[in-house]
Amino acid sequence: DLIEAWLEVKVASDSGAIVFESGGLDESGRLRQDAQKLGGYMLDKDGNKIERNRVWVTAKKVTERAIPPGRTIENEFRMPVPAKAERIRVDARWNYRKLNQDFVDWAYGPGNFHTPIGEVASTSHEFEVRPVSAP
Repeated sequence: DLIEAWLEVKVASDSGAIVFESGGLDESGRLRQDAQKLGGYMLDKDGNKIERNRVWVTAKKVTERAIPPGRTIENEFRMPVPAKAERIRVDARWNYRKLNQDFVDWAYGPGNFHTPIGEVASTSHEFEVRPVSAP
């Protein structure tokens, strides 16, 4: 319940306007719900998610998503592309932080501390936008 690893994606039109975002943080430093995450969670004996790292009550560990060594995973996103855009730029990066904001706020008080975010990997690519012709 402490560690977060997630994919952050931003797509910008050729004018520089952001036309799509996924996996960012909200104004309080919490990961947005739309984020594509890695990892899992722990459950207590009653099937409740464990919070605040109370590992001594763990009955089961659940892995929701992982990247096996030497393998890849895929993420799919759908978004509208501005009609006048000739090119779009996609920036994607995997982020990691040791403590999520909920735990930090509980431990240090709301707004007093934000855990540094490390970039694990990133890539950028520009694409030409072409109209789709009707069949």
